[in-house]
Amino acid sequence: MALYVQAHYTECLTNLPSFKAKNYRLALEESFMKIDEMMLTDHGKRELGENEKYAGCFVTVALITPNEVYCCNAGNSRTVMSKGKQAVDLSVYHKSDDSDEHRRFEAANGSVEDSRITGVPDISRALGAF
Repeated sequence: MALYVQAHYTECLTNLPSFKAKNYRLALEESFMKIDEMMLTDHGKRELGENEKYAGCFVTVALITPNEVYCCNAGNSRTVMSKGKQAVDLSVYHKSDDSDEHRRFEAANGSVEDSRITGVPDISRALGAF
């Protein structure tokens, strides 16, 4: 999964109409959904091969423009920026123990028990985790 994302993510993001319109926040959100859609196509499944069965990879993306920094992540990964000598969190972990994440998953009819989501250890978001 990670190699698939590495190979296709930049092109996926930069081809989105929202990216071309410089709506970077929307483009980052859409790119995660789009890369998942790409993995589900016949071509994506062939490229993933047996790895399709072992779904999911965490991801964090930082998009830096001349005036702004955008950050988007999924899963147990995050981005930190240095400002002076201070670390500034740009994203947060998506962990089932987090109350907002716990509510989001249950609202989607998922089950969270003992930090496991539908039996998987603490993975509440990931690319390719269908």
